Amino acid sequence: MSKAELRSIGSAERISMGRRMRFFVSRAIISHIKSKWTIAILVISYALLFVPRLFMTLAMATPFDASFYATYFSEGDLFILLLAAVVGSGVIANDMKDGSLVLLFTTSFGRVRYVVGRVFTVFFLTGLLTLLPPIMLLIVALLASAPPVSAFMEGGWVIGGIIGFSLLLTGFYVLVVSALSSAFADRRYAGAALFFIVLVSDIGRSILSSITSSHYVHLVSVFDNINMVASYFFRSPPPFPVEQGYSALVLLGAMAASSYVLYTTLIKREVLP
Repeated sequence: MSKAELRSIGSAERISMGRRMRFFVSRAIISHIKSKWTIAILVISYALLFVPRLFMTLAMATPFDASFYATYFSEGDLFILLLAAVVGSGVIANDMKDGSLVLLFTTSFGRVRYVVGRVFTVFFLTGLLTLLPPIMLLIVALLASAPPVSAFMEGGWVIGGIIGFSLLLTGFYVLVVSALSSAFADRRYAGAALFFIVLVSDIGRSILSSITSSHYVHLVSVFDNINMVASYFFRSPPPFPVEQGYSALVLLGAMAASSYVLYTTLIKREVLP
């Protein structure tokens, strides 16, 4: 988004704030969707994860098999991480680098609206991989089932599981990568930090597992915590002998810490040109 457009968003007093907010978010979404990296990740992810499951859905005897949808997230965790890093690492860092942040903060648009708009942008784009495909598979499964009403009554809880887990997973990645983007003020470092946190946590869990026999080492791994929470939403046995609530607390704690970072770096702290 050019500085001229940002200046118009901040100074267009005669235009309602709702319209200015919609323009602010839509322009950012369109800009990210045009990125070759975003397109590449979405195309590859849909080709490898969504399309095969679409054909499987049409042939499924039980259209609301929870494990079928749970495997979508477990097999797509790396793609989700990549998409969050690509669209979120520069969402705030780029504005800090080119001075757009100061331009918006010194107008009536305000800091809170800016943070909400940027976070929603990343949430929407990440949701194209975490929320949209399973919902589309559910719709196809419902339409292909006979009769659809009875199938929905028997397995409709899966819809709530998918939506709940998708929102939590998306919110986790969006808040963490947005906080890193604001903290590092450089998209390269923010993206690298996200990969470092997620992948090194998995390596750390493997090292600790070889040192101690405690099952709580799984709480160190981001992927393990995500899988534990997924087992709760999809009513499957926990993959590790650890309370699922502990894993949920780890993810929620990371989200709370990320929200605090966003608050201190963008809302509370004075941003100078």
